[in-house]
Amino acid sequence: MEHWIQVLRDISLVEFVLLAALTALQWIRHRIRGAGWVALSFAILGGISLVLKFAPSWVAHVTVAKVLVALLLIMPYCLFRFATSFRDASDAVHVLAVAMTVAIVAFTFWLQYLPLSGVAPPPHWLAFRILFLVQFTFLFAYVVVRLFMAGVGEPPVAAYRMRLLAVAVAGLQVQVVVAALALQGTTTELITEMLTVLMGILFLTALVLPSFLRVPLSRREDVAFKRAVTELVTAGGSKDVGDRLLPHVCALVGASKASLLTRDGAVVAQYSTPADSKVRGRWDIRHENDRTRGRIKDEQRRINVRTTGGDTHILAVKISPYMPYFGSEELRKLDQLSSMVGLAIERCEMAEQIAFAASHDSLTGLANRSMFMERLEEALGHVGRRSASLALMFIDLDRFKLVNDRADHSAGDLVLKEMANRMTAMTRGVDLVARFGGDEFVALAEVDHEEDAYEMADRIRRGLSEPIDFGDAQLEVTSSIGVVVTSDDSTPSTHILQDADNAMYDAKRAGRDQVVMYRATSQDTANRKWGIDPEAAARLSAG
Repeated sequence: MEHWIQVLRDISLVEFVLLAALTALQWIRHRIRGAGWVALSFAILGGISLVLKFAPSWVAHVTVAKVLVALLLIMPYCLFRFATSFRDASDAVHVLAVAMTVAIVAFTFWLQYLPLSGVAPPPHWLAFRILFLVQFTFLFAYVVVRLFMAGVGEPPVAAYRMRLLAVAVAGLQVQVVVAALALQGTTTELITEMLTVLMGILFLTALVLPSFLRVPLSRREDVAFKRAVTELVTAGGSKDVGDRLLPHVCALVGASKASLLTRDGAVVAQYSTPADSKVRGRWDIRHENDRTRGRIKDEQRRINVRTTGGDTHILAVKISPYMPYFGSEELRKLDQLSSMVGLAIERCEMAEQIAFAASHDSLTGLANRSMFMERLEEALGHVGRRSASLALMFIDLDRFKLVNDRADHSAGDLVLKEMANRMTAMTRGVDLVARFGGDEFVALAEVDHEEDAYEMADRIRRGLSEPIDFGDAQLEVTSSIGVVVTSDDSTPSTHILQDADNAMYDAKRAGRDQVVMYRATSQDTANRKWGIDPEAAARLSAG
């Protein structure tokens, strides 16, 4: 049995040295919150194990023995600080943890000596063992409860690792009780060494989770997440990308809230889990971490979403403070996601640009004829519901050809863009302004009275006649406007457009720079009855 005890001791030595090396490497490479404390814990255990294995004679020296025991007594406090580095404990708990650790370390150096096998214990040895048991039990119990309860609501992998770590610490606590009670015997020693090896395996699994365990634990979330990523190709816009993806992002990393933002912080899409609704306070997306009285509540992870145009969006997630340590692989997937989201957003933006180009004028950005006619048909269907009448204004710039002849085409483009900007500024947000081509514009507005339509058209006419700066000179361009007001939803849209066009030509014949209201005549009625185009007839006499 002594042989197996020695074998188990050698195995546990390898485990603790390996844990010390892996946790130290993790802390050096990533500097994750809490990693330093857990690395120090296993550095103490690994270092003590190496001394006991390769330099047992050192333990015979009283001072060295006391230093080793003091380091062992500091280890529970390191694990306590590891657990509280994610969510801080109360001030009272902190004070008690420090006080007990300082007291037991001081007690260790105050003892005359540490009893070895076959040596009578020094005075106050029983009190030391009791304080030793109380300190370990309090700190380990706090770590076990904190880690086990913190696993609730976390993603499967993170929850599994946290609970494994809690069980491993509980196993250490059992060994402490055995040591404090001074239970002896070969069988007891064998069981204790077996428990030590088992705890080493649990620590390794919890702190460095193997992939063969990680994959099945996160399979459901990974499958749902991959499905959501593949669905991004059918998203209709940036908001749709966010609406489809954010719920799965929250499930993958255990986030309580996720947002897709523009570079200036405007929210494109946002998703919150039911757990987030229980948390009071506003999530400030401008700051990396959410703190209350200096204690970390939740952590924010912000990822730049890249497209060919650069960083255009930000993916912000509100995660628990445990995730950077226990869910680092899941957070790396989140980092990798940024390029896929960028591609999806870029594809949506290209589709939006194509759709915009198909329905808008490339020079002025106004709606084109196709979009205007669609909106006109829709507006005719609503006449009499939202407003009494519908007003259509046909706007033609007077003698626009002279601008290009006397200056150049750049002057003509400048005038067209300036006129488009002015018309947009002088109409309401619910109105529609379009360019039909050349120097022809149209405007559509809902009005209650014919006088409202005339006042609006005259305001546009006066605004368009204001001089336009062009280099050192000024250009003055007037406009002729024809206005049709109808409350009849059965009137064909092409007839309304023709009537407005005819009224515009009447304004030109009247001397230009005029607003003319269309008045139906018996001749117009006859022309439509016999299929004669009144627009062509009107143009014959217009200048």
